Amino acid sequence: MKKSIFFPTLLALGFIQNSSTSFVLAQPNNSDISQAWSSAKKTFVSFSWLRAEDKREIYSSALYTEINQNTLSIYNTHKLEPFGKNARCGGLGCDLGKGEMIGTLKFEPNRNRFIVREASGKAGFLKGAQCQIVDDYMLVLECTSNKSPATINMPSIFRFSPGS
Repeated sequence: MKKSIFFPTLLALGFIQNSSTSFVLAQPNNSDISQAWSSAKKTFVSFSWLRAEDKREIYSSALYTEINQNTLSIYNTHKLEPFGKNARCGGLGCDLGKGEMIGTLKFEPNRNRFIVREASGKAGFLKGAQCQIVDDYMLVLECTSNKSPATINMPSIFRFSPGS
C-alpha cells in the first residue's frame, strides 16, 4: 500500500498544527477490503459508534473480526479471566476470547470506497454504508450510514480500530 509522505512531513515540520487529523488512504488499486485493510485480517477491534455531526462517541465495544477477500465476519468477545487475573496484560484482546459470529459484511469496491452490499445478523444495519480505510495512527475501517443499531434513522459513523 502506498502512503504519501506529504502530510506527515508537513505535520513534522509544523505546517499542520492539528496532530489528530485523520487521512483517508486512496484505495483504487485494492480490489478487495482484505488488501486495503491487510493489517486487520484476524484481530480484535474496538468498535465505535459516533454521531456524524460532531464525531462524539455514543457507544463502543470490543469485537473480533476476520476478513476473507470482500467479506468481514464479526464475532462477539468474552473475558478469558472474568475475575481480573490478566487485568494488567496490556493491549486490546490480551484478556479477550473470540465468541460466536454475530454478523457479516460483504463489500463492493467503488472508486476509493467500499460499499456494504450485504449485511447480516446484528450488523444488518450497516447495509448500504459507505466505508473507507482511514490512517489514524493505525489503519481504521470507517463507515458512514444513516441507519443505526438502535433502529432509528440517524447519520452515524462506525469505526473498527484494530487493537495494538
